Amino acid sequence: MLATFQGKQEEARQHAKRAVALDPMSFGGRMVQVLDMQRAGKGDLARQMVERGLKSQQVPGGGSLADMMKRMMLKRQRRKDPPG
Repeated sequence: MLATFQGKQEEARQHAKRAVALDPMSFGGRMVQVLDMQRAGKGDLARQMVERGLKSQQVPGGGSLADMMKRMMLKRQRRKDPPG
């Protein structure tokens, strides 16, 4: 993924391809693909890919990464909201 931010797109694609082949849920590998989609004007497809990844990635304690993020956001919101 670092190669992407350094402007080395082809190198990043090769690393991402290898990473995803070794681990289909590779965060770095998938993010390179998402960034490529965004650069190609396929923002909606990129967003869908991120959402799928968040929903399919399981976290310790149960649920998906998306579920965990929702719980954290709700917890933070409760801290900000004044009681009653």
